[in-house]
Amino acid sequence: VRSEDSADLPSGDVAYVAKKVEERARAKRTRNYAVSDAIRDELFDRFDVTIHDKINEWSAGGGREASGSWNHVPAESYQDDEE
Repeated sequence: VRSEDSADLPSGDVAYVAKKVEERARAKRTRNYAVSDAIRDELFDRFDVTIHDKINEWSAGGGREASGSWNHVPAESYQDDEE
């Protein structure tokens, strides 16, 4: 669900983002975290979209990010730096 705080996107982009957010949710449900993280990163990189999983919303342009309700942590942040 698109947040009411979301920045405007062209309708074609909104449809694409909504489709990818649903695809990401399916990937998470099946514990395919590599796909889930890749979709999250793509949406952030291309559209500045952040996703709030607990309330099932997404927002372009930061949304509630300043309040800490939204987050985006790139997948590479989870990798150990110890080599």
